[in-house]
Amino acid sequence: MRHLPLVFTVVVFTVLAVGFFHARMARSELALPVFLPPTGAQLEPLEPPAGEHVLAGQVVDIDSEPAAGVNVFLRSNETPFWTETDAAGRFRLEGLGPGPYDVALVKWGFPPRSVRVEAPGEDLQLLLAPPKPPPPPLPELSSGALSGRIAHPLGNTWEDPEGYELQFTPRGDLTELKGAVQRWIRVDPRGFFAVEDLAHGDYLVRVLPSWAAGGSWPDLVALADAQLDHRPGGADFAVFGLELGALESTVVDPRGVAIDGAYAILSDADDATRVWPPRVSDAFGVLRFTDLPPDRYRLTVRAGESAIEELLVDIEPASVARPQIPPLTVRKR
Repeated sequence: MRHLPLVFTVVVFTVLAVGFFHARMARSELALPVFLPPTGAQLEPLEPPAGEHVLAGQVVDIDSEPAAGVNVFLRSNETPFWTETDAAGRFRLEGLGPGPYDVALVKWGFPPRSVRVEAPGEDLQLLLAPPKPPPPPLPELSSGALSGRIAHPLGNTWEDPEGYELQFTPRGDLTELKGAVQRWIRVDPRGFFAVEDLAHGDYLVRVLPSWAAGGSWPDLVALADAQLDHRPGGADFAVFGLELGALESTVVDPRGVAIDGAYAILSDADDATRVWPPRVSDAFGVLRFTDLPPDRYRLTVRAGESAIEELLVDIEPASVARPQIPPLTVRKR
């Protein structure tokens, strides 16, 4: 009990201290300024200045006949005004400024015309431009049947089994209406083709392997047969020779055993973007690339985990190149 006065004194001072700090904090919060969000500017809606003038009248054609359905357009005080003439060719535009006006007259089949009108009025007569002349008549189109075959210099064994694509591209200006348009014709596996309605004209000829159909490379046609003059009364059978060669080689291991499944890629030696579809050696280790325009090529071969072999091969017309591929060591896991 003798410590009771001391405890009471400590409690009293503690309560007073807490109350003092609470009052200071409350006063500080009340003293902070309050900022209200700014109000947006209140602008009056913009209205175009209203005019008190009228422009009215009639639109006639070059024969002084009323022109119905003519769009009449102008700007006054930077405001667009437009209307359409009625069956009597009459129009009326109200609420215009004092002028002058550039009045546009527009109607389907007639060239647009702009008329300068200096002042408003209600008895105006505007002349529509003369009608557009009729388009020139289309040239008489004629066509005829054409059949023929593709002559492969290496014989049937080396022909594309899917059939080549024969392209006829008109020579000269393609924007002229002559009736001749580009045609793509599929040649059957035996090398024959037939088309019943090839438009008469002068054509450039391309022959592409089936895997390149629709493109422009590699073109296999011989230079002497790269043009066709298809005329009425002309020949209806054509033979297009091919200028190409082929590549055949055998892939073996160091023991001379054929490697089945060796992977080969052939590309143009001077243009790496020109790549033929890859080939895989057969059960006898034979690799074959057909339909190769005469040129120099880069042959890349690999089997399993063997090192990659690269060879440069020259392809001659009407011949089969047979490069010697070094033996490939195929390591098995």
